[in-house]
Amino acid sequence: MWPRNRCTDRWPRPVVHRYWPADGRQQQWALHAHIGSIALCRSGRLLLALEDDFHFLDPDSAGSPLWACRCNTRASACA
Repeated sequence: MWPRNRCTDRWPRPVVHRYWPADGRQQQWALHAHIGSIALCRSGRLLLALEDDFHFLDPDSAGSPLWACRCNTRASACA
């Protein structure tokens, strides 16, 4: 768990971090809701279980990388 911010007594905004150890580059995406779990899809996208819904995050997207997932029970839904 994240430590509480002593100044505001609120939890920090949830963030997904990406790190390249070879050159030290970093990338991050601030989220609107807390993260329950993350799954890596074969396509390279991330499936995020947020407190309000399931969402995909496409770390290689040039546009808005996060969108809601209208998930179903098909195994290929996270391809």
